[in-house]
Amino acid sequence: MPAKIRSIKADLLQLQVHPFLEGGFIFEFNKSINYKGEKSGALILKEKKPGVFKVKVFQDLNGDGEMTKPDLIFKGKIKNVEDADDLTNFIGSIKLKKQMHKCEWDLQKLSKNKESDISDFICTADYIPTMYGFVMKSATTGEKYFFDGIGDFMPEGIIYADEPKLSSFWYGPANWARWTV
Repeated sequence: MPAKIRSIKADLLQLQVHPFLEGGFIFEFNKSINYKGEKSGALILKEKKPGVFKVKVFQDLNGDGEMTKPDLIFKGKIKNVEDADDLTNFIGSIKLKKQMHKCEWDLQKLSKNKESDISDFICTADYIPTMYGFVMKSATTGEKYFFDGIGDFMPEGIIYADEPKLSSFWYGPANWARWTV
């Protein structure tokens, strides 16, 4: 499958208030979500209703040192948070995954390389949806908070709320002998 999954991480143990983003904090990712981009990031986490939080994650994609709307790399929401104080006073780590078409990644690499030639670029026509996954893991409680993407960061295509699970009766180790010849 011609998909590229890029994962970036950051530890939010020493949060610094962002000077321009209201309620935002600045930190450093381990790498850029784009090919050879900047590592500086910002996070805005707000409680909209009791137990409902929205998050915006920024990364300095253009290298200008500012976090603006074009630098938004994830926007999400989580519902039914039992311990709201854990997220309000968050200390821990975050992880963002982005699945994209391999061609999108290769085009980013070509645009950064000076001696690249776009005429030699070959791409498949397979449909690969762009999908995001964002997790915040609390250092104090160990709880993991999984955010659903909203807006442009919602999954493309068909997503099943309760995806059917294969029964262990048919596929479990006790029944493997029944499927062998």
